[in-house]
Amino acid sequence: MTVVGTPIGALTREDGAFTLTRVPDGSHRVQASMVGYAPQQQAVTVASGASVTADFALQAQAVARRDRLHRLRQG
Repeated sequence: MTVVGTPIGALTREDGAFTLTRVPDGSHRVQASMVGYAPQQQAVTVASGASVTADFALQAQAVARRDRLHRLRQG
């Protein structure tokens, strides 16, 4: 979980819940991302001293992989 354009972020708990702290008052975009799922953003407005709830339902997405073969060279 991240606040887009800031260094503010957090990991979700096992149940998927998250808490972002020290988010300045005003309008922001919050992004949820996870490997194997398409990232998703939501607009939120934070008022002084208030909490905001954002619910996400990420959609599965294929992940491109680049496999590499490493060979050991004997000297």
